[in-house]
Amino acid sequence: MFKKLVIASSLIAFATVASADSYLRASIGQTDYENWGFEDTSYGVTIADKYNDYVGVELSYYDLGSLERRVSSTVQTFDVEGFNLAVVGFIPLNSQLDLFGKLGVFNWDSSLNDGAGSSIRKDGHDVSAGIGAVYRVGEYIGLALEYQRFELDSLSADTISLGLNIKF
Repeated sequence: MFKKLVIASSLIAFATVASADSYLRASIGQTDYENWGFEDTSYGVTIADKYNDYVGVELSYYDLGSLERRVSSTVQTFDVEGFNLAVVGFIPLNSQLDLFGKLGVFNWDSSLNDGAGSSIRKDGHDVSAGIGAVYRVGEYIGLALEYQRFELDSLSADTISLGLNIKF
């Protein structure tokens, strides 16, 4: 898995150098796990390349938070993190505001600790999708509001986040 991620990030990095519309995004948000009734703070870091006003590619790392649940006298924890590679479509509304939608593949790892010293690790790759808006507050700075859904086998995670884009 690590080898594939290094290759993918290298290709995006080379493409990014050649493009005038590349950006980094750091985001913080809230993840809600469907059917679990738990929410936690999530974090993300993205490097992206916009090939023109309408199409781009993003490579992101997401930590979808750590959930805790008390069962009898033990505390169970559930953690999910992973890399997302997505194609992004943009709709420029004016010189400062773009709407976007994206579709990608989320390569995730999870761990469930039962609180009694036993841990179950699982990984996979599933579909991710999102919509959002970017508002440029200057030539190099933008604010992004985004909703994303990550499929994790039979579990779904919904994330709403606020991000800071830095164009380079």
